[in-house]
Amino acid sequence: MFDYLHRLGLGFSTAFSVGNEANIDIVECMEYLGACPNTKVIGLYIEGIRRGRAFVETARSIVPHKPIVALYVGGSETGKRAGFSHTGALAGPDILYDGVFRQSGVIRAQSLTELFDFCWTLGSLPKPKGRRVVIQTHSGGPGAVAADACGRAGLELPALSAQTIVKLAPFVPRTGSINNPVDLTFTKNPGDFFWDIPKALLEEDNADILLVYFFMPPVMIKRALEHMGLTEDQAVQKSRELIDAKCKEFIKLLETHDKPVVGYTFRSLQEEEIKMFLERGVPVFPGPERAARALRALVQYASLRDEILEPS
Repeated sequence: MFDYLHRLGLGFSTAFSVGNEANIDIVECMEYLGACPNTKVIGLYIEGIRRGRAFVETARSIVPHKPIVALYVGGSETGKRAGFSHTGALAGPDILYDGVFRQSGVIRAQSLTELFDFCWTLGSLPKPKGRRVVIQTHSGGPGAVAADACGRAGLELPALSAQTIVKLAPFVPRTGSINNPVDLTFTKNPGDFFWDIPKALLEEDNADILLVYFFMPPVMIKRALEHMGLTEDQAVQKSRELIDAKCKEFIKLLETHDKPVVGYTFRSLQEEEIKMFLERGVPVFPGPERAARALRALVQYASLRDEILEPS
């Protein structure tokens, strides 16, 4: 887990392994983590809950100020047998734990990957005001796949306002599309992709979330610079400088807008420009499906939190 999260620029504030809960249980650990100032979001791996009422009450006291994500693995008959042989915990059916988590305000993950994905977005991003997503891409295919993923995750893709369309017009060629997704196809100035265009989309009143397709392979930038007359060494150095500058511009833009921004790519997360975004706190997922599910968790938390805070 440490190696996996390190690659995403994430870490643990505290980790507990309670085993068969002989004298300390998951509820007591939640109480500690709920008060821990270094913990932004709580992730739970659950094979069974022994004190159901205490779990619900404790979670509801924490969720208004700190998200909780849970992976429950005992819901199937095979999972139940494995959990019982492992810790002696008597697991219950999935539908029971769905209800427990919903009453508690806990976000349920369906896999270990989702557990960390959800913790990542919930611990890194501001709460969205709604489920309306605007997608920025410079290729039709990745935009269409992202739109489909968002629809399957229960997110909405609103039409852009007339004001935003006017703002985008100078930056989107006739071969592109000023719809949602916003498909640039290409730009005369690549810097527009990291400042003017996302700025206009973040200012869109009809959008609560920005989802961006990142595709900036260093080899393409290096090749373009070599065509401009730079030597190979000069092109390598200059491409790094350009990528770093654009990343810093993009991050500066995010700091001035209180809306969640998530990226996705079909390239490696270990590429230099993607690592720069990760190191600066921007979640970038390998493909739009994981990004969309993580955004759904973000929206779900905001809704559950509001329900708990509503006066009865």
